[in-house]
Amino acid sequence: MTGRIRAFVLLTAVAALVFVTPTAARASQFLSAEIEAALSKRDDFLKKLDVPTGKLPFIEQWLQKNAGDGGFKGRLEALRGGSPWYRYANGVISEGDGRERFFGEAVKTAAADPGTLWLLALEFIRGGHTQYADECFDALEMYILAVGGSSAPLLSQQLILFGNTIAASDSAAAEYCYTASKRFDKNQCWWLYRKGAVGFPDNTGNMLAAFPDFIAEALGLLATSWRAQTALIYWAYRFFAATLFIFVCALFAVFIVKYLPRGVHPIGDTLFVGASPNIRTAASVVILLAMLMAGVVPTLWLIAFLICRFMNASEKKLLILACAILTLSPLGFFADSFLSRGIRPDSPAVLLERSIREGYSVGLYNLVRTNLTKRPGNHATELALAICATKSENYGANSDAVNKALDLAPDDPLALLYAGNHAFLTNDISGMKQYYGTALKNNPGSAEAKFNLAQAYANDVDFTASDMISEAAKINASLVGGHMRVNARYFQDDVPPLRRIIQPALTPLYFWSRLFMADPAEMIRFNESKTYFGLSPIAAFGASVVSMLVFLGLYSAMWKHDSKIRKYFSCRICGRLLCRKCRKGTICSVCYKKSIDSHNNAATMYNLQKAYQDKATLRRDFTRFVLGIVIPGAGTLYKGEALFKPAITVLITSAVFAACYCAITFHSYFPSAAVVDPIYCIPVLLLYNIAAFFKQCFGLAKTMKNRAKMSIKSK
Repeated sequence: MTGRIRAFVLLTAVAALVFVTPTAARASQFLSAEIEAALSKRDDFLKKLDVPTGKLPFIEQWLQKNAGDGGFKGRLEALRGGSPWYRYANGVISEGDGRERFFGEAVKTAAADPGTLWLLALEFIRGGHTQYADECFDALEMYILAVGGSSAPLLSQQLILFGNTIAASDSAAAEYCYTASKRFDKNQCWWLYRKGAVGFPDNTGNMLAAFPDFIAEALGLLATSWRAQTALIYWAYRFFAATLFIFVCALFAVFIVKYLPRGVHPIGDTLFVGASPNIRTAASVVILLAMLMAGVVPTLWLIAFLICRFMNASEKKLLILACAILTLSPLGFFADSFLSRGIRPDSPAVLLERSIREGYSVGLYNLVRTNLTKRPGNHATELALAICATKSENYGANSDAVNKALDLAPDDPLALLYAGNHAFLTNDISGMKQYYGTALKNNPGSAEAKFNLAQAYANDVDFTASDMISEAAKINASLVGGHMRVNARYFQDDVPPLRRIIQPALTPLYFWSRLFMADPAEMIRFNESKTYFGLSPIAAFGASVVSMLVFLGLYSAMWKHDSKIRKYFSCRICGRLLCRKCRKGTICSVCYKKSIDSHNNAATMYNLQKAYQDKATLRRDFTRFVLGIVIPGAGTLYKGEALFKPAITVLITSAVFAACYCAITFHSYFPSAAVVDPIYCIPVLLLYNIAAFFKQCFGLAKTMKNRAKMSIKSK
């Protein structure tokens, strides 16, 4: 493998990681209701202080500015009570120990209110009091763990967006936001990307320094997250499909410029009899291109039928390849839906993982129930409903959903573990032993089942539960040890029920083996409402196959044997295409008139022929020049002397354009602009085409120089 190829492969892999990881999904609703309620409380408090609505984003500055106002102090004292915002306001207008005391009390007072903790943390970050923001985040993390969650993607998203808004004015606070965002969603690596991008492009060093760490974290995420893996496959397919489509369009663009004036000759000869050849050609091309309103693909098929007979053998092979890609294009609907099944926000796998990783939210619970009505009998959705019911402490609904999930998949490891969790929460010791024991029997390497089974023997005098916990730690030391360390840090001896057992994760192995192919029929349901130029994908594919068979039949029966020679001719003076109806001997009507005007003077006709040839050569050179700038590689393909190498160059160009398209249309857990600003794709295209421009300029200059030399020699 040469150095250029190796560099290209490495660049492609890096681009795939940057633009693919993590997966596409909307932000979760977990904690959104609590934050909205906290916003209402904060706004009521500030309204009583007469804080102008327009000043809400700058609370600390306004409080400091009005600290000396007696009326303000009176209004603040009138609000004395248990409100965290009262203590926060006093902390802002105090100094030294008083500020620390009030800020600390504000955090403690809001400890049971995650929404207020979140709003306080943002105000602390804005004011530069990051040590108190850390305390708020610690309390938030403790709350999330206590309700059975392990992440809050909404908070992570908001921290990324908040960091973006303050990056220009306070880069240190922005970096703090990006770093803190990882605490609430370890299933993304964009915090490091945004941290390195602070000040970009003025401070390019940050991006370059963070880039290796970002790649390492992205690779680690790719190895442990099924969502990142499915997203990588899905976006790789999108990149591949976009590359092929752009490649087909580029090939057709070259062939259209080169052969369409000939291909539309029958149309002009039929509809515009009596008009000049140029007007007939222009009007026919306009009529044909007007069909683009009906769709790009049908127009390309029609053009393929019109121009094929005028192409050489190598170009016909490229055209057949392009038509084969067009034939398969309707199947792209099914490939897209099949690969995106695992990452759509309403897919059973995504809902199941959200129910595991997040705490309870009404929005998620209703979404799971709605999904269950659309997919009755789906064990992943039933299990997601059971987990949501457990975290809402609705143990009756949990029992029904778990039993249904077990009926659908009796040996499913997640269903068995959550059946054991339900037994633990309802103090059903025999149920714990049954379900955890079965899960452990089916998978002796399950540290979660081993650890949770130990809880069933915690009060058994004839059994030592600590020995079983030690055995679980030997199976997976990081999982068991991390779980116990977190409990010791946040809860000490008062561990909430949902933290006494280990909540199993949805691993890549489980997803690929049990969920990815669980419901292939969903692919058909997903495409029921899709249309491909007015047809269903299946019907469009059938029509494309028929078109391809007809095209190949005509190619084999007629065009392959160069039957065009018997029907079409070229004017020996100007080179225009002629048919039996429109020729005047061996020349066109225009050249025939000039021949009559010159009284059939041989020297005049020779000079006219030479002038036409020079103009045609110059026109081809400039056409090749323009094509080579717009689509690098297309100029050489238009020349037609060698096709394989320029076709590969056009394919690489298509890959560059497709990569920019995928970057612009990229979506992740966060809004695209929060991750990758699409405007950065424009310089990539400009640089690529500028390089092609200079290359074409050198080629054109060399051609013109050779033409000048030949002209001097001929004289």
